[in-house]
Amino acid sequence: MRFMAVILLTMGTLSASAQYYMNIQKNDGTKTQYVVNDIDSIWFTSSTVAGHEYVDLGLSVKWATCNVGAKKPEQYGNLYSWGETETKNEFEARTYKWYSGMIYVTKYCSNSTYGTVDNKTTLDPADDVACVKWGGGWRMPTKDELEELVNNCTLVWTTMNGINGCLITSKKEGYTDRSIFIPAAGFKVNDFSEVGTCGIIWSSTLYVHKSDNGREMPPNYANMLNLDPDERGLNMGDRHAGFSIRPVCP
Repeated sequence: MRFMAVILLTMGTLSASAQYYMNIQKNDGTKTQYVVNDIDSIWFTSSTVAGHEYVDLGLSVKWATCNVGAKKPEQYGNLYSWGETETKNEFEARTYKWYSGMIYVTKYCSNSTYGTVDNKTTLDPADDVACVKWGGGWRMPTKDELEELVNNCTLVWTTMNGINGCLITSKKEGYTDRSIFIPAAGFKVNDFSEVGTCGIIWSSTLYVHKSDNGREMPPNYANMLNLDPDERGLNMGDRHAGFSIRPVCP
């Protein structure tokens, strides 16, 4: 939505022959000047979509400032299994929505040895928790978008308001003053849980890979971004594990 602004010049009668300028000064002291006669309209845009704030890092998508379930960047938010849209207490194979019996995959599978074949490798909108919970064009990032984030940003393990996490700052020209913070919300899987030592963000992309002998690995994993003091990069996680969700929008 664009908000139109009307500027009233209250300096008395203006000379028809004089040239007038609009002068804008940014917080860093830089100034920009425009000829008033060249201005058609002025509007203001908010850095929010559907009520959720984002940061433009100069990449192909804009990144939310908070995890799903959080209201501040340093808040952990909720944990979700891959392809599920509700959080829960037990993150086990037996409680996972897309498994049946002894880990028979009922959706997002390309090999009949492991389950029902549908050849889907990206979450449907109905299974994307960011899309379901936030709407407005928000969704989970793809594997390629996570790679883009890592390759075009500086990732530094630090703290924000006493919370461990990773500060991700853009390296793109014109955007180096912009960053997002991923808190160390940890994870839950089976009987193991971890909080405060790592931040893990799900992608919407299934992990598709062949082992050294050429056999396709079971479709029980999805791509994710792992952030901790020692490792900051892409990896794979068990689909039934509980990780954080950091949405993106166009």
